[in-house]
Amino acid sequence: ESILNRTVFQNDSYSRLLSQRISNYMLGLPEDAYEQFIEEVRHITPDDIHRVANKYLHPNALQVVVVGNRALVEDQLDEIGSFKELDIRIPRPGESVERPQVIGDEAGGRTWLNKMSSAIISEDIQVNAFITEGSQTVETMQGPMEMGVTRIIVSSDDIRLDIRTAMGAIQMVIEGDSGKMVAGGQEQPLPSDNVESMKLETLRDPIMIAQGKEVLPVTLVEQDKEQAVLYIGGETDAYVVIDKETALPVQINYTQFDEASGSDLDLEVHLSDWTEHEGITYPYSVNVSSDGETISSITYTRHYSK
Repeated sequence: ESILNRTVFQNDSYSRLLSQRISNYMLGLPEDAYEQFIEEVRHITPDDIHRVANKYLHPNALQVVVVGNRALVEDQLDEIGSFKELDIRIPRPGESVERPQVIGDEAGGRTWLNKMSSAIISEDIQVNAFITEGSQTVETMQGPMEMGVTRIIVSSDDIRLDIRTAMGAIQMVIEGDSGKMVAGGQEQPLPSDNVESMKLETLRDPIMIAQGKEVLPVTLVEQDKEQAVLYIGGETDAYVVIDKETALPVQINYTQFDEASGSDLDLEVHLSDWTEHEGITYPYSVNVSSDGETISSITYTRHYSK
C-alpha cells in the first residue's frame, strides 16, 4: 500500500508526468510502463513476497559491514569473529608521485626566516604555551556561522580549542596523534583526518613557524623590493610571503586535501592588523580563501603566552 500511496505524490504535476514519459522513451519502455508497474504491484500477494524472500535472503550467508576507525572499534569486533579489513580512504591525487624539489636560495631563506621570527617574538621571550582569544566566521551551506574561539597551543601535538556557539560550547583537544571532542557533556574521539588537519593548521601558524626558525627547512624562492617569498619545507609545506618593511608575513599559501570533494584545495591565508602584546606580535585579522572565495575569517581580541 505504501508504494501505491506514494504514486499520488510522484505524479502530482505536469512536469513530473512529462519527466516520466521522457525517461520511459530513453530506456526503451512503453509509454504506459508506469501504469503497468502499478497494476503488477496491485496483484502481489503475501505468498509472492515470502517466495521471493526465501529465494534471495539467506540469513546464514549475510555479512556484517563495519565502517569506522579500527583503533576505536576493534574491541567490539570480537563479537563478529573473523573479518577482512578494507581500506576505503580516498587517496590524495598524486600522493604517490614524488614532488619536485623547490629551488632557491637557502641562505637567503634562513636570513628572512630569522628576521620574521624576531619580528614576531622578542629575543627575550620564552613561549611555552600560546593562547589566543577571538571570534571566527565560517562559511557553510546554510550561510555564515559565527563562533567564539579560545585556542591554546603548546605544540603541534598538544592543542586545545574552546568553541562557543549559539547551540552551546564545544571543546576539542589534540594529544599526540589522537584527539577528542566534548560537547553537551558527551565525549567522543575525533576522526584521524580532523586530528591531522588541526595539527597541520597549527604547524602553519605564524607563531609556530617563528618558533621553528632553527630547524625548519627554508628556501628563498623569489623577492622584489617589497616582498620576499619563502618556502617552508617538512610537514609545514607552505609558502610564506613576507613584507620586507616589517619582516612580518602577510600571506601563507598551502595545499590541503579535501576528502569531501576528493581533490586538493589551494588555500590562501591573509594576515593583517598585526598587534604587539608582551613581546609577541600576532595578526588580529586572518582571512582564509580558496579560488577567491572566503572560507573563514578570524578576528582576534587578545593573545598572550605562558
